[in-house]
Parts: sequence; structure tokens; C-alpha cells
Amino acid sequence: MTDHPIAFIAFTTLSLGFLAAILGRGFSKKPHLPPGPKALPLIGNMLDMSRVQPWRQYAEWTKTYGKIVYLDLPFQPTIILGTVQACVDLLEKRSNIYSDRIRIVMYELMTWDFSFAFLPYGPKWRASKRAFHQYFNQNAIAQYRSIQVDQTQRFLRRVIQQENVGLRRLTRLLTAATVYKIVYGVDLEDMDDENVQLAEISMKGMSLGLIPGAYWVEYFPFLRHIPSWFPGAGFRRIAEAYRPFVEGMLEKPYTSVLRAMVPPSMYLLGRKECIGNST
Repeated sequence: MTDHPIAFIAFTTLSLGFLAAILGRGFSKKPHLPPGPKALPLIGNMLDMSRVQPWRQYAEWTKTYGKIVYLDLPFQPTIILGTVQACVDLLEKRSNIYSDRIRIVMYELMTWDFSFAFLPYGPKWRASKRAFHQYFNQNAIAQYRSIQVDQTQRFLRRVIQQENVGLRRLTRLLTAATVYKIVYGVDLEDMDDENVQLAEISMKGMSLGLIPGAYWVEYFPFLRHIPSWFPGAGFRRIAEAYRPFVEGMLEKPYTSVLRAMVPPSMYLLGRKECIGNST
């Protein structure tokens, strides 16, 4: 072990962190919590978490335990809301106490943390929200109606002319084309467009990184510093696989707009303002 100092340090810190987790869980007092699946000693419900269509398991739990389900995960106790009403009651009516976001280390490793949807409440989040609201408030969105109508008409023509293409694929193209036209001023004609492919792969990575209980690094953030070849560092290999797509999704359309020298788009103005307000 001493012949590999990095491995030795990683193993030692992991062992100490796991010991701290055991001691912390052993002496902490748990408040009254909603029902949920039975947790194992020390690791809680970690083994119950699935990376494949986890929402199916969540739905089954809500049928068994009710509309609010508690999962005992180390350092990250999780609540599942199984109905729209439960979401409204907690996330909207009580937004003053439930509006913050937890840290998601996998998103940091993938560089998904640029999105204000995942930022914790603070100056950077407020600047991003202000820039977004400027272009997507109730009065501002009327200016995009012509784009929505045009893209809808294109969608209907595709449905008639491209019968061999599935409706689901055409609907996804409608959504992507509308977003890219509004944000970047770019026309998308096919789902095989490089920008769309970057976005779709990035979204897959986002979904994979969000699964509660799937990655040890969420409980022990210092593990983000271990190399990808280290045993148990599969999370790093996953993050490294998706990171180029997330970076490409963010930068490629922006760079294309600059090169084309089109009139300033909402995205360019908003990004400049957001950067200025956060410095």
C-alpha cells in the first residue's frame, strides 16, 4: 500500500470518513419523519436505490407508504413527494423554507453546476434568476409567440410529410427547435443536429447524476479528488464521460452565434449581464 501514496491516502481518508459517518449516525437523534422502506444499519437505504428508471421504484414506495416517503441515506436524508398536491403544499406554499438546493457533487464534476436551477440560494443564484426573469417574465414571453407559431407549423408539416419518423422524435424536435430559436436565433431542422445531440447526451448525464444514493461521492465529497482509476471511483469515470458533452452544449451554440455576427441575441445579452452582476 505504501508503494502507492495516492491510493494509501484515498483509502485512509475514506476509512476515516466512513467511521465518522458511523459515529454520527449512531449518536444523532432523528426527528419525527414520514414512513419509508426499512433502513439497514449504517448504510440506511443505499442498497434500495436503483440507477435504472428509479422513478418506478419511487412510485411503488408511494403506493406502499403514502404520498410522502422518507429515505434514510447517509448525510443526505431524502423525501419523495408522490403527488402534485404534496409538491404544491411543500415547495410552493412553504417555499420560504424549502427553496434551497442541496450540493450535487456529480453535477460539479460534470460542470452542470453552471445552471441556476442547481445553484444554492445566494448572490450568483439571484443574478442568474434576475437575468432569466428579464427575458422570460409574463410580459416578455409574448415576443416569442411568432417563433412558437412558426415552429408549430413546421412540426405539423413534418408530421404529414415524414410519416416514417416517429411522433415522439418530431415532438422532441419541436421543443428543441423552439428553444434554440428563442435563445440562440438558430434554426434546427433535424434531431441529428450536433447541438441537439450534445443537449440530449448532457441531459442523460444530468438524470444519471441526480439519482439519490447512487454515488459515494455525494456523502463524502472529498472523494472527488481521487483518480478515476482508483477502485470504487466509477462516479469519476461517469462524470468524465459526460463532461465534454455538457461543456459543448454550453459553449458551441454561443461560439457559433459570435462567429455568425448576428444581431445580439437574448442569450448573449443575458449572459453578459449575469457575468457582470456576479463579479
